[in-house]
Amino acid sequence: MIALRSYLSGRWIEGFGHAQTEGAQALADWVLGFAASDLSGAVTGQLRAQARGIVLDTLACALAGSRDRTGAAAIRIVEKLGAAPECAVIGTPLRSSIPCAAFANSVLVRTLDFNDFNNGSGQGGHPSDNIPVALAAGEAGNCSGREVLAAIAAGYQLYGCIQDLSDPASPWDHVSASALTTAAICGRLLALSRERLTHALALAAVHSMTLAEVRRGEVSAAKSLANGIVVQTAALLTLLAAEGVTGPVSGVTGRGGFQGIVLAGKNLVAALAEGAGESKLMQSSLKPYPCFSMAQGPIAAAASLHPKVANASDSIEQVTLSLGDIPIVRTQMAHATGQLPANRESADHSHRYLVAMALLEGDVRLEQFDRARWLDEDVKSLMTRVKVEIDPALAITTPGALPCRLRVNMAGGETFDAECRIPPGHPHSPMSWNDIVHKFRRCAAGVMSPKAQDEAIDMVARFEQLPSIRPLLAALAGTAH
Repeated sequence: MIALRSYLSGRWIEGFGHAQTEGAQALADWVLGFAASDLSGAVTGQLRAQARGIVLDTLACALAGSRDRTGAAAIRIVEKLGAAPECAVIGTPLRSSIPCAAFANSVLVRTLDFNDFNNGSGQGGHPSDNIPVALAAGEAGNCSGREVLAAIAAGYQLYGCIQDLSDPASPWDHVSASALTTAAICGRLLALSRERLTHALALAAVHSMTLAEVRRGEVSAAKSLANGIVVQTAALLTLLAAEGVTGPVSGVTGRGGFQGIVLAGKNLVAALAEGAGESKLMQSSLKPYPCFSMAQGPIAAAASLHPKVANASDSIEQVTLSLGDIPIVRTQMAHATGQLPANRESADHSHRYLVAMALLEGDVRLEQFDRARWLDEDVKSLMTRVKVEIDPALAITTPGALPCRLRVNMAGGETFDAECRIPPGHPHSPMSWNDIVHKFRRCAAGVMSPKAQDEAIDMVARFEQLPSIRPLLAALAGTAH
């Protein structure tokens, strides 16, 4: 840990080039030395329960994503590429290399916008996007469940710290954090040396960035692919580093590297040290609804009003959704385009569509997206009467809570109001293990047999006792019979 102490002491200012080397090595030291038990001995059991819940939730999202058109396209391409059959592609009998399996599974996890999201102080993001990396490297390396969970915890800590330092208005998309996170998780599980992990982090830092335009305006399938492209690239670079290929160590902490460009010069290693003891795993929200994070509360509010307006939707004059004045909301509002979504990707990022659906049907479910409900006349009509605004008076009392207020004005003068201060799935209003199991079974239906579902749920429930995660991945091969 000499490099870490030197880097944090300020002596790096005396020799900037030397500091860049020390900064990269210090990050490698942090990755290799990370222990989940160091976060807080008092909540180790809670951390493990949270990690198991997130793993099962992530697998649920991947299984559902295997039926999505973008997910299916990713599977077909990986099959055509051909590679060493080391790792499972979730929901299919297909096996591929670490980079290709990590790519496909990351797309499956992300494509329906159903996986977890980060409740940090800066960028948002979806840390479970990187669980496919841990599963692929853990399967290839025949790692135990305990080893994989520790790598996931380290990945969450690094990812969350990067997002805390990132500006929501940055020209770099939040998936850029997965470059370093992937190299860290993969390098740790493949037991890279300090030197080779340093170069894996350096290579990933300079080759794996993504522009924020990937999810702005009329959202496209590029949003679903974004993290998969980053993890595939970073996993490939980690394998190259494992073979002795070197990277520019200044790529991690240099002025023109990840820290200088993506983090606007903020000190990542120092932030990791300052955040020691506070688990980023515990800051993660799970999603009961298959759509972007900022709509979880509005859907819950609208669903609560469904019994009052469902049979009188034609009499709704206006629906006003008020959102809290926070950076992530301002950024999303600034780049939103149009009132009527044109595709699935823009529909699951449309407050107007999602609120309209919850008012009309009392819920937002995958089946509604499968039926392209945004094209139906009753939904289109109601969407035109939904107004979305930012209300500076809507106080933010809980970090990451994204509070909202909903008002429905009826033609006869009656009004209905609902408010959601903390959305369902937030750490202060968490999904239970039974909730996650129910979500898993809904997502796995038609992909896995009930018996295979039972086996997978049981193995995730005792994940840290698994001597190898390979049987779990085998159970996820996708047989509905």
